[in-house]
Amino acid sequence: MRYVITVEGETFEIEMGRDGRVWVNHRPLDVDFQGIDGLPQYSLLVNHRSYDAHLERSEEGEYCMQVAGRAYRATLREEGHRQR
Repeated sequence: MRYVITVEGETFEIEMGRDGRVWVNHRPLDVDFQGIDGLPQYSLLVNHRSYDAHLERSEEGEYCMQVAGRAYRATLREEGHRQR
């Protein structure tokens, strides 16, 4: 799957391969992403660094995120499938 996410005005292209690999702006990253007990909280492991994240969707369709204690606003658009 391919997504375009804009966070605080900066745009990123994210690709998720069928094998679980993730690319951000065409750079491979080692990512593990786990939801916590059905809550809008997630545990992220990105290139061996751990992050706690909280994610909620606003009524306007934006996402309000808090990652490592820092707040962000983002929009997300799904671009479809791509072979990797």
